[in-house]
Amino acid sequence: MNNERISYKVIANVGTLAKYPTGWSKEVNIVSWNEGPAKLDIRDWSPEHDKMSRGITLNADEVQRLIDSVQSRDAIAMLRDMARPPRTNGYER
Repeated sequence: MNNERISYKVIANVGTLAKYPTGWSKEVNIVSWNEGPAKLDIRDWSPEHDKMSRGITLNADEVQRLIDSVQSRDAIAMLRDMARPPRTNGYER
């Protein structure tokens, strides 16, 4: 097990995706981890930003590929279609 501390600096908040009753929020931030190059970061944060969940970090090229993939596949429409409850019969209500 690695006992080294992880350092981070939230450079900029890009946006908040969700807020929870616990006070935590799912955020998109630009973060430098262990004094490395800044990356786009998506994860849940405590109100004081002293605790966080597991998340995902993407460099600029990966962010662009993600945006291109979502747009080309119209992923938002796909998700909305999947969220609709299945019909139990052949009639729309």
